[in-house]
Amino acid sequence: MHQYFFDSLPIIACSTGLTSNTAIAMIRISGFSSLSLFNKFFSKDLNQLKPRFSYLTYLRDTTSNSRLDQVLITYFPDHNSFTGENVLEISCHGNLLNVRNIIHCFISTGEFREALPGEFTYRALKNKKMTLSQVEGLDLLLNARSSLSLKQGMDLMSGELNERYLKLYHSFLHLKSSLELLIDFSEDIGEEEGRKLYLKALESFKSQFESLHKRANQNITGLLNPEIALVGETNAGKSSFFNSYIGHQRSIVSSVAGTTRDYVSEKVMIDGTEFSLIDTAGIRDAFDTIESIGIERSIEIINRAFVKVLVINPLKFDLADLQKIVHIQFDLIVFTHMDDPQFRKHLGQFPLEKFHFSHVLLGSFSSKNSHGNKSGSIGPNLNTGPIEPVESVKSGPIEPPLHSFYYLGPIGPKIESDSLGGPIEPDSEILKDIFNFPLIHGFENVLNSIASDKFKSAAGDSPLLLSRHREVVNKISLTMVQNEENLNNINDIAICDSSLMQIGAHISELIGVVSPDDILNSIFSNFCIGK
Repeated sequence: MHQYFFDSLPIIACSTGLTSNTAIAMIRISGFSSLSLFNKFFSKDLNQLKPRFSYLTYLRDTTSNSRLDQVLITYFPDHNSFTGENVLEISCHGNLLNVRNIIHCFISTGEFREALPGEFTYRALKNKKMTLSQVEGLDLLLNARSSLSLKQGMDLMSGELNERYLKLYHSFLHLKSSLELLIDFSEDIGEEEGRKLYLKALESFKSQFESLHKRANQNITGLLNPEIALVGETNAGKSSFFNSYIGHQRSIVSSVAGTTRDYVSEKVMIDGTEFSLIDTAGIRDAFDTIESIGIERSIEIINRAFVKVLVINPLKFDLADLQKIVHIQFDLIVFTHMDDPQFRKHLGQFPLEKFHFSHVLLGSFSSKNSHGNKSGSIGPNLNTGPIEPVESVKSGPIEPPLHSFYYLGPIGPKIESDSLGGPIEPDSEILKDIFNFPLIHGFENVLNSIASDKFKSAAGDSPLLLSRHREVVNKISLTMVQNEENLNNINDIAICDSSLMQIGAHISELIGVVSPDDILNSIFSNFCIGK
């Protein structure tokens, strides 16, 4: 840990960020001994400040004695502050230059230093204003990319999960104190009664721990940073799919195979969760080292992605290339170039039975996407003139219009259903009847529903997201299994006590240190000793 974390200088930082100009910025100063230290900076006498009240005042440059800004200041004494130290909050105008000038004004005196990342929270932990799990919850909250992470971060700080940890902690204290009671006061309460109290406390602890243990062993792959990956051969239409979804030309679309040589990503919000939509390099036998690296990255990305989408051009595919990804369970297979007159013929020849998937989508993208921006076509440009006589075009195309799709999902045509269901049978014959399914305009709802339903299913029972918490909970479980016989063997109290000490050490990792005073307080609060 940085040596500055251990000094006693007051620290200062902008708590509202320094990435762009804002109307108001909040500057925090923590760790000073007296408000009189600030009198030279402000036009108001700070010794008159009433805690937790805001005051309007001018901030002065101590070197030139000129006014820097008109600000609001609020004082929080140590017992009522976030850090457990005296804190002064300065609300100033949020121009970045102004904020930096104010911070420099304080630092230049040598009486303050700029805070390191996380140092305010570290001081809150050091001064026992927060527990370690609450600190981790704050970190999860501030960096959340989904409603699940956001909720669990808040729950760790002051919500349900924090209460669950505290309840487990107090249950352990009760278990430990019941054993201490049996050791020291068995003659007063009776040995048989003492045994009953201990075994009852043990069952209560096990019951509370079991629900937490289940949450620690759920699969959380992709829940913290969920990704939707598009994979397929070169010129399959991945980049057009990508551009059409996000609404602007982010990926380069070209008739030249292998245009995307590395992955391109964009953040997209689906039902309160931020996904990374990734357009990967086309799969084929690479022509050079750079493209080969891009293809390797594509396979890595699709293997780890939360939602996996395979994009296929049925008019031009090579099963030898697709063998590299044929083992993957895809959430969606998208067949492109549906506007081509030969599409139906080639679609029926695609060996769908070789792939694992849950949903199928057939469609085409026009030269203008649904947002009206040019994204390039992944099929023939009909504006260049049809091969068929002009009259046939005027009377209306036989095939569906561009940027229209047929959706074949496991529940049939109702895409607006609450659940898209499970996998369909991998049978090529099913593609022959695909055009009997209703036509939908736009594919966004299909992909959004697949991603949203899969995320909700994975997050259904509120799994523990932080790896340290999962590891500690599993260490507690392992210790309990290893000491099951010892914990139940009341005839050897010393062995019971030793087993509990191991469990207590792990619980202290989760929420804090279990001290003898805590156990003593638990004894007096739960049992009428000395009566």
